[in-house]
Amino acid sequence: MYLIESLIFSALIASINYFYYPLSLLFIGDAANPYQILSICMSVRYGSTKGFLSFAIIISASLAVGALNGGSDKILANDSIYFIFSVLLTSHIAGQLKDHQDYQYNRLKSGHEKLSSDFEKCALNCLMLEDANKELTKKIVTRFQSLSTVYEAAKKLETLEYDKLFPAVLQILESHINVKSSLIYTREGNNLILKSSSDKNKADADKKICLSDGTLFDYAIKNKMTVSLLNNLLSDNPGLNKEDFEKYAVVSPIIFNDQIYGILAIKELSFDNLNDTSVRMISMVAEWTGMCLNKINNFTQIESEVPLDHNIKCYKPDHLKQLIKSEIYKAIRYKLELSICKINIINHDIIPENVKTSVYFSIGYIVKNSIREIDVYGACMQNGCFIIMLPVTDIKGANILLTRLISEINNFKIKPYHTEEELRFEAGAYSLTEIAGGRSLENVSFDKLNEESYNMYQKVIDYIKI
Repeated sequence: MYLIESLIFSALIASINYFYYPLSLLFIGDAANPYQILSICMSVRYGSTKGFLSFAIIISASLAVGALNGGSDKILANDSIYFIFSVLLTSHIAGQLKDHQDYQYNRLKSGHEKLSSDFEKCALNCLMLEDANKELTKKIVTRFQSLSTVYEAAKKLETLEYDKLFPAVLQILESHINVKSSLIYTREGNNLILKSSSDKNKADADKKICLSDGTLFDYAIKNKMTVSLLNNLLSDNPGLNKEDFEKYAVVSPIIFNDQIYGILAIKELSFDNLNDTSVRMISMVAEWTGMCLNKINNFTQIESEVPLDHNIKCYKPDHLKQLIKSEIYKAIRYKLELSICKINIINHDIIPENVKTSVYFSIGYIVKNSIREIDVYGACMQNGCFIIMLPVTDIKGANILLTRLISEINNFKIKPYHTEEELRFEAGAYSLTEIAGGRSLENVSFDKLNEESYNMYQKVIDYIKI
């Protein structure tokens, strides 16, 4: 553009010089020289470099006009050289001023843009800090949780059932550490199976996770340590898979009998709670969970050795079978009568799970108050039946007991809570002679006593179906 402007204005001034002032070479001596004014204006507009090229075009045009007007001998005169030098000097000074102005403008513009960008970042950070300040202030004012209160809450984990333990653990994390989403996985071989989740949409949780080298779960299990997002932010551990932190904020192993029982995984945790204290609390809750599992395991082992079911106050099926085996042996050896009664709850499937224990306890209480001290009874809740063993009692006495017992049970008219339908019962009495098919057991030799009593025990179990 500057070349076009230089050519046009130079041609215009040269034409005026040629047609109207043919005797004035370069307008030398005029107070306002048009060639010099044009050269200075071009330098001021486009800078020193482009101004110099415009100067060359302008001077060339003016000298060409002077030559055409017959002033070739004056071109190399001192006045002409001085004029050309003065035009060059003034144009260069004007161009340098333009260059300096452009430099300062660009520098100030760049600084302004940087300051604007920094201001926007500072404004955003200021808003974030204000929100964080409000959250922290609210948390400080309303927070009454501490390690001691978490410990008090952890006492609630002293349940003796696996199914109730895991939801209680997740509830503590939600109420005391403000965990928004958490899961508990148990380890089965090389897989992790989901056992409990606090997610409202449980379909989003992974039901099964395969352990493989380099994963976050595998790292926590192998090192038996809690791993959190802080490990990813504050350290450059090549052993951690960074992609797993997109799903889980904290992963803590649940250790039971010095073995990894499962994993406590935190999916969502509020930002202000992502700190060392919260991670230590989560690790502590995972440790308490392992201790509770150990207690439940010990209780289960001890309970399995106890013959009585403490919920319904009667013998368990496994121990009842041992008692039946023992009584059959004594009956055959000492030639005593032995009868076995069975009471079936025909519609036991209508009993809700939450009231099943109380229903069986009630029926067991009626049975207990109807039999002798030497009699033995037990319940099989899975099959919906009661077994009563009557030593030194023939089949006639067993039927008399059953008649009275069924009458008393029916008088109570037991109904499960969710229905008006009454429980219906059927009963049967069996003697050893009947179960043996009429074969006499009085002539069994002592050598075959153990074998005969065991065979008879198998027949009894198959006959009464327990």
